[in-house]
Order: sequence, then C-alpha cells, then structure tokens
Amino acid sequence: MEVLSIQDLGKTWPGGVRALNSISFEAVPGSLTAVIGPSGSGKSTLLRVIAGLDSPNRGAIVNPFGPAGLCFSEPSLWPHLTLLENVRLPLMVVRGFTSAKADERSRQILQDWGLDQRLTAYPAELSLGQQQRGALARTAVMDPKVVCLDEITSSLDPELAASIIESLVEWKRTGAIIIAATHQRELLQAAADYIVFLEHGNVVQQGTANQVLNSDHERTRAFLDATPQKRMALKEPAAGRKE
Repeated sequence: MEVLSIQDLGKTWPGGVRALNSISFEAVPGSLTAVIGPSGSGKSTLLRVIAGLDSPNRGAIVNPFGPAGLCFSEPSLWPHLTLLENVRLPLMVVRGFTSAKADERSRQILQDWGLDQRLTAYPAELSLGQQQRGALARTAVMDPKVVCLDEITSSLDPELAASIIESLVEWKRTGAIIIAATHQRELLQAAADYIVFLEHGNVVQQGTANQVLNSDHERTRAFLDATPQKRMALKEPAAGRKE
C-alpha cells in the first residue's frame, strides 16, 4: 500500500528559530492523522510544509498522491464571488475545466457539503459555519488525495464543529489522507486514527488514537486533561494501522 511518509522533517526559520525537529510518521489512505500540541508547537508549520507552502531545511516528504490541499482555520472565501463561483474558479484556472463542467462539479460538491441552497450567496451572507464548509468544499473540489486542515473547527460552536467532524469522517471514506491540526477533543475521538503530539517543534508522543488518548505519558496526559471532556466514543483505527 502506498503511504504518505514524513521522514526526519526539520524546519528552521531565518534567525535560527527551530520550528520543527526530526518529525517522522506515515499516513495511509482513508485515515486522519491529528496533530496536537500547545500554541507555537509547530502544527501549522508542519501542515504548510506538507502542503508545499514552505520548504523544510532537512528531511523528506514522500508523497505519491499528488499535491496536497490546504484549508485554514479562518474561512478564506473570496468576498467578491458567490459561493458557487468560489468553488468552481480553481477548477477552471488550475485544472482547465470548461465553465459548464466546473459548474456541474462544483454544484455536486456543494450539495455533498450541504450548501446546495446557498449557491448564489456571497461569503458575507453566509454563517461562519457555512463559510467554513464552503472553504472545505473549495478544497475538496480539486479532489486532493492528501488534505491538510489547520484548526478548521476552532471558531465554530459545538454543533457546527460536530457537523464538520462528521463530514471529515465521510471524506476519509473516499480514501483521502487527512492531516488535521486541532485542539478539539471531539475530533480526536470521533475521527482521528493516528495522533502526533508536538511541543516546541519536537514529537512528544505519537501513536494510534487509542494509544495516545489512553496514554500514561505525563506530558500527554496533562495536555489532554486540559481539553474538554470527551463526548464521543473512540473508534477502531483505519485499515493499515497497527496497535
């Protein structure tokens, strides 16, 4: 089975500030790897490097699946375009779709994300949850096999966050590899297959969701105990993961 392989990844910013130090893990199709840790631990930098927005100073990313998609914590829809125009534009500009073909594909994706009744709305006319779904739909429409998500539920209320998490579970079932930076305990329990805990750019602990969430590691326990109490049952690891 082909995997996304992160191998001894290191990133140092100008001035000598080390953002990532010797990060290594693998992710299989149909899985969600959650990257957790306190603010400033290197989570966003790791996602940006995997997505190709920043270059590592050492190590390698072996990605046989093509370019990774990236969605940020704050919805990033273009304000002057309708929701449908936001989603179909990348298909036309990047993929060379005709307007008709891009329109058809975009309408289907927006329906999948529960936004088929808001096609002509501008971002300012959408709720925050709808804007985030729209941004995710714009990422999904490009059909990336690797998806990097940076705190996409952080600004949403619990009900909206839960609906996004449900959608991520469905997205995994298409065979996508999802790498998600998160502080959401619910996302870890309901959707994560593997967890990488970063602090100061270093891996504190990593393993399957069950291993990390039930760990006796002192630092991991302290971090997890500071997050909201769990409300969702743990799930089985994705195929290909071993306890």
